[in-house]
Amino acid sequence: MRPIAVIAVIAMAGVAGGVVGYGVYKFSAKPQVIVTPVASAAGKEEQFLQEARKLADATPPAKEAPGALPPVNGDPTEVPIIATDPEQTLDFGTIETQGIAVRELKVLNKGKAGLIISQVNTSCGCTKAHIDEDKKNIPPGGSSVITVRVDPKQISGSVSHKTLTILSNDPARNRLTVNVIAKINPEYILDPEKVEFGEIEKGVMAEKTVILRQTGEEAIELLDIRPPLQLAGLEASFVKRPESEWATPNRPEYAITVRMTPDAPAGPFMGNLSIQTTCKRMPIMQMQIRADIKAFYEVTPPGMRQLLVSTGPNLGQDIAASPARVTVKSDRPIEIIDLKTSTETLSATSTPGDAPNSFIIEVTASPDAKPARLAETLTFGVKSGDKVFYEKYNVRVIASRPPIPPPGTGKDQPAGIPGAPAVPAPPPQPPATPPSPAPPANPGK
Repeated sequence: MRPIAVIAVIAMAGVAGGVVGYGVYKFSAKPQVIVTPVASAAGKEEQFLQEARKLADATPPAKEAPGALPPVNGDPTEVPIIATDPEQTLDFGTIETQGIAVRELKVLNKGKAGLIISQVNTSCGCTKAHIDEDKKNIPPGGSSVITVRVDPKQISGSVSHKTLTILSNDPARNRLTVNVIAKINPEYILDPEKVEFGEIEKGVMAEKTVILRQTGEEAIELLDIRPPLQLAGLEASFVKRPESEWATPNRPEYAITVRMTPDAPAGPFMGNLSIQTTCKRMPIMQMQIRADIKAFYEVTPPGMRQLLVSTGPNLGQDIAASPARVTVKSDRPIEIIDLKTSTETLSATSTPGDAPNSFIIEVTASPDAKPARLAETLTFGVKSGDKVFYEKYNVRVIASRPPIPPPGTGKDQPAGIPGAPAVPAPPPQPPATPPSPAPPANPGK
């Protein structure tokens, strides 16, 4: 038996002049609740209960609402029980990119009361579900069908994982979720899908080759490959392979060469290459690049991360000027060389750290520094013996901005907001003209 919640209601009913007060209250979910008096006149309590029972027996069975409990005076097992076939996942398998794929989800009522489907929803516009109005009421032991459609043209990638939610009057599961998954037969593939370089010694060039292969009827041309902006250490190029090397006739292939260059930052390397093609459904695909660059030192945070430098209060907020810090640690004696920034408004210094063979680099901004987002850089070299490796960081400057004056003061907006217009002062108002004196009440007298 499935658990049923029971609600007890106690109310005060007055008994006066030999008249018994009683009532039956119905909630939106339609359970019947008999109100019993806490105190009653002598000899009237039994009469009250008898009248209440008669009224309850004469009340027709209530209709269940979505998510409602069964009537308390009825059989608690006589409730709808929703189920689906398949139970948890509707798998479309592999679908083609042309046209819309359609599957059916069977909805079962394994309970002893009528099941009412009030609504069906999906988590994405690429996946839609529908049930006919005349199929929403499912009798005990009966079944119905929900039609599910997947449009591959609205899916970016080769795998779709969405959800379908069914709302019903099943008191235990009034919101039933079913997974809807599909694999899209792609117009082209990358072999391999991502590039794992593993461990690479700092300063060494490493290469991997990826094949872009057309697999569908749509003609695919590789247009461009772009690494993330201002990400050092990653390069890529491509060439169209000779037709004799194509795996399938009339299905062109491209060889993509991915390189980790000697200036790749030390530590874990994570980046994506944006691959642009003529594919209509998926014109841009991201390819993951992973590597672990080993050096005789470690930097924190890892290289090519964003550093934040604040010059002071920002739009009236109490933000103190704060430098950005980079920590360099090694297992051998090191020195920091060629420490510089890309602009004169930023300055960098290095001092020995508390730990042996460590340095702390601080980047500060002058009060007149302009706000910049990844526009400035910090570079430095780490030297040990005759080995020197260089690191690079992007620097974002959060420039100081005074509070914005209230409108109408005639003062300009803060200079820290480029292109902000001045707020003109309101024009002066002429002095008020005193009212004319009233004429005498009886002129000429």
